Amino acid sequence: MSLVIEMPEAVEAKVREKCARVGRAVDEVAVDVFEAWLGEERPVERFGDLPMCGMWKDREDMADPEAWVRDIRAPRHFAGI
Repeated sequence: MSLVIEMPEAVEAKVREKCARVGRAVDEVAVDVFEAWLGEERPVERFGDLPMCGMWKDREDMADPEAWVRDIRAPRHFAGI
């Protein structure tokens, strides 16, 4: 099926920018939107397509995940206890 979608230019620009940022084609995202609206889910073909992947990518405090984990696992010293 082919589908032509009319949308405001500002919305189209945001859609194209986000698709480029996440590495997905606009038509793939459109299918996802329609399947979600219909209550159907398609199986994930790539691990990177899971919503959880990249959810912390904009966090500056987790730029180096190994250092972050090392820091939270470091022994803590409680003064005065």
